[in-house]
Amino acid sequence: MPGNVLRKRIARKILLGYVVPLAVLLVAGLLVPVLFWSYLGQAQAEYDASLYAAERVYAIRRAAQETENALRGYVLYRDQNFRQQFQDANEDFRDNNRDLSGFLESRPDNPLKPDLEAAGTIYRVWRRRSGIPLVRASETGPPPTAEVATVRAERVGRSFLPVTGAMNRLVESMEALRADLREKASANNTLRLLIAVSVPTVAVLLALLIARLNTLGITRPLEALTRAAETLEQGEMARVLLEQSDEIGDDEIGDLQQAFRRMARTIGQREAVLRAQNEALGALNRRVEAVLNSTNDAIVMLDRGGGFSVVNQRFAQLFGIEPEVLLDHTFSQAGPLLVSRFEDKEAVRACFQTVLGDPDATCDEMLEILEPFHRTLRFYSAPVRGGDGASDLLGRIFVFRDVTRETAVDRMKTEFVSTVSHELRTPLTAIKGYIDLMVSGQTGALSEIQQEFLTLVQGSTRRLSALINDMLDVSRIESGRIALRQESVDYLPLVQQTVRMMQNEADARQITLSVQVLEGGGEPSLPPVNGDSDRITQVLVNLLSNAIKYTLPGGAVKVSVEYEGDFITTCVSDTGIGITPEDQTKLFQKFFRADNSTTREAGGTGLGLAITRAILEKLNGSVWVDSDPGQGSRFYFTLPTVNIRLPKDTLTLLEAESAPAPSVAQRSDTAASYAALPIRKLILSVDSDLAALRRIGHALRQGNFATSSAATATEAMRRARALRPDLITLDPMTPHFDGLALLGELQTDVVTRHLPIALLSLRLLGPYEARIRDTVLLLSSPLRPGQLLEILVQATAESDSPAPAILTVGSGPFVDELNRCRFLLNGAASATRLLHFLSAAGAIPHLNDPALALIVLEAEAFGRGAESLGHFVSQILRHESAGHALVVAVTDVPLDPARIVSLTPIRGGSVPLSEMGHRIEVLLAEQEQQRAESLLPV
Repeated sequence: MPGNVLRKRIARKILLGYVVPLAVLLVAGLLVPVLFWSYLGQAQAEYDASLYAAERVYAIRRAAQETENALRGYVLYRDQNFRQQFQDANEDFRDNNRDLSGFLESRPDNPLKPDLEAAGTIYRVWRRRSGIPLVRASETGPPPTAEVATVRAERVGRSFLPVTGAMNRLVESMEALRADLREKASANNTLRLLIAVSVPTVAVLLALLIARLNTLGITRPLEALTRAAETLEQGEMARVLLEQSDEIGDDEIGDLQQAFRRMARTIGQREAVLRAQNEALGALNRRVEAVLNSTNDAIVMLDRGGGFSVVNQRFAQLFGIEPEVLLDHTFSQAGPLLVSRFEDKEAVRACFQTVLGDPDATCDEMLEILEPFHRTLRFYSAPVRGGDGASDLLGRIFVFRDVTRETAVDRMKTEFVSTVSHELRTPLTAIKGYIDLMVSGQTGALSEIQQEFLTLVQGSTRRLSALINDMLDVSRIESGRIALRQESVDYLPLVQQTVRMMQNEADARQITLSVQVLEGGGEPSLPPVNGDSDRITQVLVNLLSNAIKYTLPGGAVKVSVEYEGDFITTCVSDTGIGITPEDQTKLFQKFFRADNSTTREAGGTGLGLAITRAILEKLNGSVWVDSDPGQGSRFYFTLPTVNIRLPKDTLTLLEAESAPAPSVAQRSDTAASYAALPIRKLILSVDSDLAALRRIGHALRQGNFATSSAATATEAMRRARALRPDLITLDPMTPHFDGLALLGELQTDVVTRHLPIALLSLRLLGPYEARIRDTVLLLSSPLRPGQLLEILVQATAESDSPAPAILTVGSGPFVDELNRCRFLLNGAASATRLLHFLSAAGAIPHLNDPALALIVLEAEAFGRGAESLGHFVSQILRHESAGHALVVAVTDVPLDPARIVSLTPIRGGSVPLSEMGHRIEVLLAEQEQQRAESLLPV
């Protein structure tokens, strides 16, 4: 039988088993109770409707009594108010009588109708025969005497007795009717509840019985099929295929059994294939595991959730941690155990956080472990993806390579170079001295050929001496023993002197050499820098020498110097051959030289730039290059000025060739000395346009900001990590590098992701704007004068400082005046907190609030003795936190001399309410000015 026909037959049978019980349940359990509920509920509806009639009856009786009372009062006193009440009560009687009559028209069998008509007739007769004549008699003629008025009032009461009787009969009929309706409604409600409970219960039981009978015809065959499935689950497929069941007939369930047996046969075939594949996969896994355990590298792989999925035996040998210990944990759980093995635990922890925080990050670092043995490891980490390299992330691999021996060999090489260089420099110095004497003619006259040869020897000796000095510097750098002095260096004369020193070399190659000072900040002169004048000269000589060597005759080399707040940036630019992007990434490595004809002709060892970078890093500066092939090169480097004098521990001061590394305690003291320095807000500006950087730097320095700048993405990241500025300004559409990529790197880097960023752009960001609007401050450029400073001052404000608080004591209108004035501390209205108390007792606990800036006291809220205003003010002035707050007393009445004396300790005196807002603004401004002046450096 086809599968679709079988499915239809089974579905029809199951549907019938549901439809019949549902129909019984719907008809017997729902429709019948609804019909009875509706029919029996009419009595309750009549009872509810009678409430309206009862309200009208009571209103009619009340209006009739008010008519009598008003008429009696008018007869006695002839007051027009009573006459008006008489008319109003009469109108009220007619309105309620009309409403009740309309209500009874829809219920002709209502017993109230005759009583209502009788009561209305009696009332109208009384009004026509007694009420109106008495009113008219009271209006005409002279005012009656008291005796006559009393007689008339008694007459009104006697004449109104029939009306009162009729009204009482109407009320009694209404109450009897409601009692009868209430009894009938109660009986019907009880019956309705009984039907609502019993009929659905019987219907449910009946439906369950029908459903059970229908399902038994399906479940019995299916139970047999279930037993066959359990047999198949146990792997006894042959038994399933051969066994015949008498419980399953030849109907649609039997067809289902045949389909099940065919499925079992197919599963058996596929299981055999899978078993063979599993055996092959197991063999492959064993080979991979053998390879991993045979390698000399410790390898760890984390899955996407951070759990250890692969740990080889070499890892256990290096770290003394068995793989089984890690495989049951995540990196967040086992990370502290792993970090504890390293020497510099903080650096290792930061390195792990960096690679684990960025799925695409890679890392290549040299690390030292102390346990179980002291070793030097090269650590490498990278994300693991599919074979195409672009698939979903599978995890992350950690590779630790033991380079202890290689490091020792490298150290021996460095010591050998240092020793050999020293040994060579001693005889070379003597050779150089004697040659210089001979060339100068002090040893006697030389022939022309002798002079020529000795001059060549002199030049070669100088080059050899420079090479030895470079090798010595490299060995000192590698061993951390480079000697630097901390001194104040007058930078511009040093630059000019170095340029004059290099002038002869430039003239020999017909190259123009010049110096330019860019005073973008409006500074009349350059401030001194912190550093070692000899080493700074060495940096300038290295850069100028390279620029001259790699510039063709007729070219130009220029040294540009610019003051950027707390740093001086120097640019050595040339019109030479330029550098390719591939070579720029290797330029500062030891012994690297670009492979082209010009570099081969110029010669050199490739050590100068490596030495330059090491010196500048020791001086807390930096160096970077910007170049295009054939367009010349621009080497930039920075030096800190004396405005941010560095702690002594940041420079290595050595008199000997070796010195011990700083201890942990010394490094802590260094960090503490940094924290103690009074520094300004630091803004890092990033833009490839140097003119824009100068313009922004000038504006920021005018606003008393410390500034730094970067013209490349690499330098921007380096400075952001090293300086951690209070704010970074960035042009995201700068032409020479991808500003948005730099923004993403800044926001994901562990060190810089918390730094605030302001984007300055002349162009629209288009689809990128929505992506970055929630994470950075978007500014349009150019800004109006002063706007940049206003925005950056707000952006660099302390975000974690508590909102200023105003404490008020009293209950007068000055509290509303405070809310109306909305005067602010530092211009932040929405952040100001208002703490209001009616007495001093409730306010005293809040004197500990560190953000308390203003205390406003109502003089009339205080009494005498311990509750006096003077006593409370003395508590404030003695308090550590509240003693710095501004205290103002407010009064709306003149104070007597005795009260004024008690206000003498209060700063600001007493203030009338009308002037309170203005006076408080003035006092706050004076207090803020005093606070700002106290923070200025002496």
